Amino acid sequence: MYEMFQKLLDERGATAYQVSKATGISTGSLTDWKKGRSSPKIENLQKIADYFGVTIDYFYGKVEQKKENPPAVNTVEELIARECAGLSATDQKTVLDYIRFLKSKQ
Repeated sequence: MYEMFQKLLDERGATAYQVSKATGISTGSLTDWKKGRSSPKIENLQKIADYFGVTIDYFYGKVEQKKENPPAVNTVEELIARECAGLSATDQKTVLDYIRFLKSKQ
């Protein structure tokens, strides 16, 4: 799977560090993935897929096609989850805390 990740990095002129910063996935996790010491958790793989605009299947070589349009969202929570996917866990918590604060003021 890392080969597909590397291919995306090369195609986009990105670095693993940039992906790490944008997705909140540690560079150590990416290195472990590269060296075969671990496999990415599905939620991290989804963050990387979202970052590059591909499906998770892309990493398994099943689908080479890039996503054309993101799926429609049915709820505010789905929209927030999609928009916050690239944030660090701390930033995601901050956004959710702020949303809860706003809801409590209604």
